[in-house]
Amino acid sequence: MKSHCKARARLRWLQTTGNARILFVLIVLAGCVTGCSRQMAPTPFPQNFVSPPPLPLPTRAPTPTALPAQFYLEQFRLELLRAGDDLSSAEALWNAALEIAPNDPEVQREGARLAWRQNALEVAAERANTALRLNPEDAEAWLLAGAIAEKSGDLETAQTALRTAETLKPALAESLFPTQWRIAIETGNKEALSQLAQSYLVTHLDDPHAAYYRAEALLATGYAPLALELLLLRMDTNSDAVLWYTLGRIYLAVSDPQNAIIALETASLLLSRGDQSLSLASADPVRDVNLTLGRAYLMVRRCEEALSLVQLLATPYPEAATLVEEAQQCTAPAPTPTFAPWMP
Repeated sequence: MKSHCKARARLRWLQTTGNARILFVLIVLAGCVTGCSRQMAPTPFPQNFVSPPPLPLPTRAPTPTALPAQFYLEQFRLELLRAGDDLSSAEALWNAALEIAPNDPEVQREGARLAWRQNALEVAAERANTALRLNPEDAEAWLLAGAIAEKSGDLETAQTALRTAETLKPALAESLFPTQWRIAIETGNKEALSQLAQSYLVTHLDDPHAAYYRAEALLATGYAPLALELLLLRMDTNSDAVLWYTLGRIYLAVSDPQNAIIALETASLLLSRGDQSLSLASADPVRDVNLTLGRAYLMVRRCEEALSLVQLLATPYPEAATLVEEAQQCTAPAPTPTFAPWMP
């Protein structure tokens, strides 16, 4: 009985002690919560505080703007200047411009320039014609069309195109003159030669080559004696090869082969020493000087000299074959007999 009572007393003590412990723990937790809330209390903002603007929201990436055709054309021109035989980069740039603006006359014109560099003359002519159809007032396109026609051998079309370019842009006259003059000579255009010679004389009165242009025009129009008089008044021993070459041809025209040979041999000597002035009168100075000199030799029956000269030309120049035949059939004049004085 006593033991039972002791057990019940002990249980009541444990319950009382446990309740006290639980109460103690709750009081401690309440204190911690109160302390933390005091530490985390927000600090009030000052009255003059300005809050920062909100951050921008992310947007879709901007759509890239396509480059204009002019950008590719500018790069194309630079590449064309840098490029040697490999024009692939230049062609890629031009194709990019063409894709953007196929009906732009400038794009078509530069395409003609590219094809001309690639020696695709038919393509170049087609593109140049397209450029001129789109803009017939483009002097540069006419200039390019003239160059393409000249390279294709259509000299009359080339001359017309160059004259049109000069009409549209008179400042081109100076740079176009040598090409126009050469084409006029090769086509035998007497009227063009006269007009060009007159225009050159007006703007280059004191230029020694003005005498050449005037004499060439006079010779072409059948006034060889006037051309001879002009050159004899203007020439001296220091004259350029082109003047001596023209003088030799004039002497042949007035049937004076002996003086023609002297003039032509002088022109040939100057040419061998590097005189470049003959390019004014001939697209192939070596051929033309030697063929003319060969004819002069044949006129005075210097057959062996004529044959040795024209035989060297026959391989690269088929037009020399006729002179070779003439030189082979040429017979030197019989020597004039000389008599020794009679001896007794």
